[in-house]
Amino acid sequence: RYFILQENYLIYKKTKEATDVSAAMCLAIAQVDFPASPQWSVRLGSRGRFCVLQATSAADFAEWAAALSRVALRSDLHQRYAVDRIVSRGSSSTVYE
Repeated sequence: RYFILQENYLIYKKTKEATDVSAAMCLAIAQVDFPASPQWSVRLGSRGRFCVLQATSAADFAEWAAALSRVALRSDLHQRYAVDRIVSRGSSSTVYE
């Protein structure tokens, strides 16, 4: 399998040389998760469907994680950040430190 990240789409082809696109997922509405197991895996979900990608090295995983974090919604907010206190409240939002 061969995956290409092009703007807001993850494109899947059966091989690198294939000219036909087998499938594509719009990442603007997708959720990305980085589970601990298996190592170097990425889980993408959108509209009730999901796929799991497996990187072959830590360097490849870091590159995919950075790229996907720019275009998809991350689901690990509470693992990445600690919420200490409320800084401000408005009519439609709350700002936390």
